[in-house]
Amino acid sequence: KKEEALTNEKEVLTKKEEALTNEKEVLTKKEEALTKLEEGLTNYEKEGLTNEKEVKPLLFLQNLDFGESRPLKSPSIHKSNGKHQCCSGQVSLFSKDDASSEQLGTLSFRALPLCVVPCWQPAGSNPWASWPADLSECCTEAAFYALATKRLPPHVQAQERGKTMVMQANVLYESVRTPPYHIALPELCQPELFTKAKLGFPAFNGEGKSVSTYTYDEGCTYTLCGMQDTYFSSASECNHIFYKSPPIGFSIVFFTGVGFFLVLEMVGRLFVSPFTGPFVLNSAQHQAAVDAIPATRAVATTIVYNRSTWTKCAIMGSDIVYSPNVDGNFYKIIRWSAYNFEWFASLYKTHCIFEQALQ
Repeated sequence: KKEEALTNEKEVLTKKEEALTNEKEVLTKKEEALTKLEEGLTNYEKEGLTNEKEVKPLLFLQNLDFGESRPLKSPSIHKSNGKHQCCSGQVSLFSKDDASSEQLGTLSFRALPLCVVPCWQPAGSNPWASWPADLSECCTEAAFYALATKRLPPHVQAQERGKTMVMQANVLYESVRTPPYHIALPELCQPELFTKAKLGFPAFNGEGKSVSTYTYDEGCTYTLCGMQDTYFSSASECNHIFYKSPPIGFSIVFFTGVGFFLVLEMVGRLFVSPFTGPFVLNSAQHQAAVDAIPATRAVATTIVYNRSTWTKCAIMGSDIVYSPNVDGNFYKIIRWSAYNFEWFASLYKTHCIFEQALQ
């Protein structure tokens, strides 16, 4: 029995030694990986600093075929013949369909455009500043009950209405219960706004309607297709096209005769924001909005991209590649999937400062 016990102890010790050996191997591999990472960072910094004076800030999104970048994971954007295709009624540029999907574009009503000066900016006010920050909320009528009663005639008072609150007409307006004999009113209807005017003064109420987020998805998708055609029609797998100023497009969003312009700006990812305030279609304000659209032709730069001559970033992999030997200049390609929207917006502003300093 003692011999059996000793044998068991030896087996336990042997297993512990094997476990320690495995841990040492893991630690060794981690140390090797860290060493390689440090070497990669050092080489990357050397390559960048060596050609620092020749840097060209050509950092804007090229074409809809993203080359080596990670494929779009959204189920609404699929691949056909090796290229990403956007389909009407299916594409979702702004909202995440599931935890694994990635947003190609972002739409904000509260932020001014990154690159284009909107026609109403000189006045110093953004008419959309009080809108909800979330796009899905911007599409629901309940999010605007408070704004609809923010400005009222002096003789009208409004009760605060929550997003889920309802009130029947015969409660808000008691006289609806006993209308004149020649009028039949639906006293059980639910008025949109909880407003009431003083006796003898003009009445005030209204109706709002929600819209689908696809209203913006579809309009921007169609404009994005137009941007591919006008800016990147000559691009190929080896010839990548870049612009020193971001490619832009305009989308008109209209609801039964009233509309406004959105501007789409390609800066790594797709930034979308209002370009005008609302206007009646075919009015003088509509023409003024059209006149504010820039009509200058962008100058393109074509870069021959041969994978064997470009170096992948040690940290980001193929999301960032660079080459010091293209046309005698140092180029760095940053793909849309490398960073989030905030980073690209900050990068654009930084490179604008660089551009001014280089001049």
